[in-house]
Amino acid sequence: MKCFIICYDLTLDVRAYLVRMDDRTNNIVILAGEEIELEIDRNGELVDKYET
Repeated sequence: MKCFIICYDLTLDVRAYLVRMDDRTNNIVILAGEEIELEIDRNGELVDKYET
């Protein structure tokens, strides 16, 4: 459900160009607008790609 809410909120402001499941991680990847890239894990949480 969290994934749906994130996608819905995102598309209120910008157009989503690509929504796809990454075969390697089973995460959902969303490309939107000109600079927005989101990754959502199987629990519906946003993945912080820059976390160290």
